[in-house]
Amino acid sequence: MATVYVKSISAYDAANAQVVSFGYSGNQCIKNRIVVYNSSTSTVVYDNTVTTYQLSHTIPAGTLTNGTDYYCTITAYYMNGSTEESVTSSASNVWKCLTTATWSFNGLSEGFIIGNSYYTFTMTYSQAESETVNE
Repeated sequence: MATVYVKSISAYDAANAQVVSFGYSGNQCIKNRIVVYNSSTSTVVYDNTVTTYQLSHTIPAGTLTNGTDYYCTITAYYMNGSTEESVTSSASNVWKCLTTATWSFNGLSEGFIIGNSYYTFTMTYSQAESETVNE
């Protein structure tokens, strides 16, 4: 019997494409389907099937919305003799799409050389959805 699971998905900027990888065991996987759900409402926000032997599916850039939580399922399709069959994963982990943060050092310019072993500077961090720096 075939099995499939979605590998962990980290937060990413929805302005970029994201490759979702999955593990699969069974007969050769001939295509896969990803269904992405809004985590708060469980409504389907993206549903796509691709014919490929790869154990991954790409969510195109601009498909999801930054500031929103999502989860997905993957369905793997395979041939059992002359019959096409499928197996669907459990729900993935919940992930959030977040705008890429910006960082800058104040008081330092390109080509600036620090002439001693100690220098005090400040750094600015900004993120559109107000995610804080964890470490």
